[in-house]
Amino acid sequence: MAPFHSSQYWLSLEGRVDDFEIESKIAKVKAGLEGEAIFQKQLPVHPRIPYLQNFYFNPYHPLEIDFLIINRNQLLLFEIKHFIGDYTFEGGDLRSSSDFRIPNPLSQLTKQSNALRQLLQQESLNLPMSAHLVFTNPNFTLTGSIPNRDHILLPTELHKIPSLFKRPITKDFQTRDLLQSHSLGHYPLSQKPIKYTGVKPGIKCPGCKKVGHIYVGRRKKYVDCTFCHSRLRRADLYLYNINELYYLKGEPFTAKEAQSWLGEGDDTTIRVLLKKNYKFHKSRNTLYSL
Repeated sequence: MAPFHSSQYWLSLEGRVDDFEIESKIAKVKAGLEGEAIFQKQLPVHPRIPYLQNFYFNPYHPLEIDFLIINRNQLLLFEIKHFIGDYTFEGGDLRSSSDFRIPNPLSQLTKQSNALRQLLQQESLNLPMSAHLVFTNPNFTLTGSIPNRDHILLPTELHKIPSLFKRPITKDFQTRDLLQSHSLGHYPLSQKPIKYTGVKPGIKCPGCKKVGHIYVGRRKKYVDCTFCHSRLRRADLYLYNINELYYLKGEPFTAKEAQSWLGEGDDTTIRVLLKKNYKFHKSRNTLYSL
């Protein structure tokens, strides 16, 4: 089974459960992804710089670095935060205007840096390293005395990101590949909050995330969502929802399970899509996976 990031599991739950805690977790995951996307847009494209995103490493005490960039034989770590609201540093922690406290995010960068140095020592590499905390939400403010100010970027300073990098050299790409070889894959989902059998099945609209508002028919190439009025290719809609089946179940599935999950549609078309887009494993029942 191909590993997948835990965020894909949480996003697949959206619209399929009615639970406040799960919905809050989904919102947090989406905010994190939005923050990473904002940061990624600031990275130079020409020339493209080598980097690792969501680098999950260190087998004994696993850690995940949001962005690890290799530039001119230097490593730059970036921890992305997409908090919203007014905050201040107090006793090393972040305190919101509503008195909600967040443990010092800089301590996470310290742990990541120390673990990365150990990895470099294993490979007999001695590279300079710098770690940065980046706040990406435009509706975030940070007041008061800010520790390690030179290593913190506020939303109004994101334009400075491209200037942190120089034109990459060949060695940078080689170092990236070496570090990638130590990746543990994706951050695992420690415990599922709800059993797969307790999740609402059916066809979900990728736009509004509502289930049960699309009639696919049998010979339609395009279908419409009656809730948000999005127009979608039927084949793409099938694949989107079958992927969610895989993420939520967490293991290979049969064609019959895919058909039951969708609840409607052309069985022949579904089987053709499975054979074209998924790995399959022959057993008593053919099993499909990404």
